[in-house]
Amino acid sequence: MNPKRKLFLSWMSVREALMQGEVTEQDLRDCLFATSVGELILGQAFYANIFNLIYPHLRTAAEDGRLVYCDKIEHLNNLSFTSVNELLVRNGVAPLSGSPSGTLSMLQHGLAIPTVSDSSLQVRWQGQPSGAEMQEARRLQDEEQRALVAAGGMPNFQYAHWMSDIKLVLKQRG
Repeated sequence: MNPKRKLFLSWMSVREALMQGEVTEQDLRDCLFATSVGELILGQAFYANIFNLIYPHLRTAAEDGRLVYCDKIEHLNNLSFTSVNELLVRNGVAPLSGSPSGTLSMLQHGLAIPTVSDSSLQVRWQGQPSGAEMQEARRLQDEEQRALVAAGGMPNFQYAHWMSDIKLVLKQRG
């Protein structure tokens, strides 16, 4: 197993691995990602600096077919395990062991973190903030954006249009 190659089942797991030194930015070029717009909103709102560091890698992963993404804002991570297995197969990796069913959000409620059946990469997951925290972060973000626009300013984060950007990349990829 390549200890630096990972499947991240949440944005927070990417953040945690970087913060703990388990991966470097360069390592992210070979990793697979499963995330959601809800998670990225929280990441941008609560951890803007690390969001700006991670986002280009997520965009590149989308271009390369190494990302599966839920764009339903009301769900933190409503991706199915089937979608994750399809991502793995597209990238020449064996499916998750035990073929779990349901969605990644089940991990939040105690489902054991699955592994890749051929052990070719490590699977990482980190708990996600609650829906209420997500809504509050989005409210604060919207408030900040309105204030900046009213003052004639531009958004103060590097990837201001990431939501439409990542959707466009995935749409072009087909």
